[in-house]
Amino acid sequence: MPHAGLIPPNISEEEELLLRAKLHVRGARIRQERGENADAIAAFYDALVSALLRFFVSDTLRRVHGLPPLDDNGDEKEHLKILSEHNVIDAEFGLSELEELSSMLDRAFEGKTVGPLGNGLMEKYESIMKQLQVLPLRDDELPKELSITT
Repeated sequence: MPHAGLIPPNISEEEELLLRAKLHVRGARIRQERGENADAIAAFYDALVSALLRFFVSDTLRRVHGLPPLDDNGDEKEHLKILSEHNVIDAEFGLSELEELSSMLDRAFEGKTVGPLGNGLMEKYESIMKQLQVLPLRDDELPKELSITT
């Protein structure tokens, strides 16, 4: 896990999800550069899930964006749909892109060979992660990497 031992225990759930997303993006980029595509895709996916969920656990973000409270934490498809409907994110990275990423993740879990995120999907992924305030990453805001990705 790109965040193992790097998230302080005394931060809010919102801060934890944002830091987790940032650490996973950093770890995913490192893994993708190394050709460890299955691990990279898992980390990219987890980063997106954390970034989406952050908007629903934060009373402040929900209030600012007029988001409905969720009875449970819902799932990433529901989060993506609601955030798009409330103009928090644009439709460039939508359900079809989420399905594509999810399909790649499923293939990786099945032990099948997966390639890196293609340029088109990566551009859309980076766009949504900017809108979700995860990107750009700044080295000075993240703890030094302690996991196997170093």
